[in-house]
Amino acid sequence: MIVGDAAINQRVSQRFHLKPLRADDMENYLRHRLRVAGHATGNLFSPTAAMEIFNATHGVPREVNRLAKLALEHAWVTEAAKVEAAAVPFKVAVLKGGTSSERSVSLESGGGVAKALRNAGYFVDEIDVQDTGITAEMRNADVVFPVLHGGFGENGDIQKSLEDAGLRFVGSGSEASAIIIDKIKSKQLMEKHGIPTAPWAVVTKGNRAFPSSLSLPVVIKAPREGSTVGIAIAETVEEWEAGLDKCFAYDSELLVEKFINGMETTVGILNGEPLPVIEIQVPGKIYDFDAKYTHNQGETRYLCPPENISKELQKKAQEIAVKFYQVSGARDILRVDIFITKSGEMYVLEGNSLPGFTASSLVPKAAGKTGLSFEKLCVFLLQCAMKRPKS
Repeated sequence: MIVGDAAINQRVSQRFHLKPLRADDMENYLRHRLRVAGHATGNLFSPTAAMEIFNATHGVPREVNRLAKLALEHAWVTEAAKVEAAAVPFKVAVLKGGTSSERSVSLESGGGVAKALRNAGYFVDEIDVQDTGITAEMRNADVVFPVLHGGFGENGDIQKSLEDAGLRFVGSGSEASAIIIDKIKSKQLMEKHGIPTAPWAVVTKGNRAFPSSLSLPVVIKAPREGSTVGIAIAETVEEWEAGLDKCFAYDSELLVEKFINGMETTVGILNGEPLPVIEIQVPGKIYDFDAKYTHNQGETRYLCPPENISKELQKKAQEIAVKFYQVSGARDILRVDIFITKSGEMYVLEGNSLPGFTASSLVPKAAGKTGLSFEKLCVFLLQCAMKRPKS
């Protein structure tokens, strides 16, 4: 059902740059504004009463906000809760899709984030982006939430467009994003700041010779792809040549690093604080695309808390992950992948500034262990972005 009569709906849409509002949208918004203010306020109106108020105001946003403000001013909540309620964004633009090899993953992640935010009471525009252009929906949003994996969505390009437009957005800025997605730049950063990482080298299409500083087995990686796209293990000369052919399809230069025989773990970081460590047990040799998504070789196990990593080593892994977050200039959210050998040595593989974001993805899994639901996690990240001033 459309809000109020046609004239009112037109004025609301023009004033707030919104699509026609449905009754359940505004009811969700009203109930959310009251809920975040505190338990007493959240119980002020039953769903039926909320709808009566909604109908009485024709759903005009300023009238709904006026009612929420009155609830706050009547001493039903603490001063801190007033501040929190006032910071709730009204409109969110969720960016998903993109054109990278991870498009399908991004569509799923973006859909999950949009659904969670709607459940939390926000107005959400889902935008399937095909380039770095800034749309009217992005400009009219209080916060832009990029849920893009790989390509221009994660390499800093769309972040630079959002910065140039003066828009608030969730996640790392353009400079940090460009470093984190690039495995070669990340290696250089880790060496500069004393973060342990496997020995490595770079090869190009013009120089395919095996690096003299390394010995087989090695891992060959396209340096600017995610979700373990463009990766190969080489244990023989023949596998080396085949691996180069495979990975050069993605980039003209490749990262080559020593193969580390150890347990793969990942540590999520939220606003500078580490989440619980997740131990990843894969059916094959590496945590590749199949291990993550298709499972042709068998199911991957995600253990949180880990079964084979001591609490002391877990704490050390968290400290290393936080250091990578800090020196890379990351913001709001980061996932850091780390190998841990049987002797306790640690090697950081890479960071991920826009990790997978379905309810079953690794960062939401770890956040859930701390009591942070998927919905609350999405809202938390919005609040991090809202605390930053618009340019």
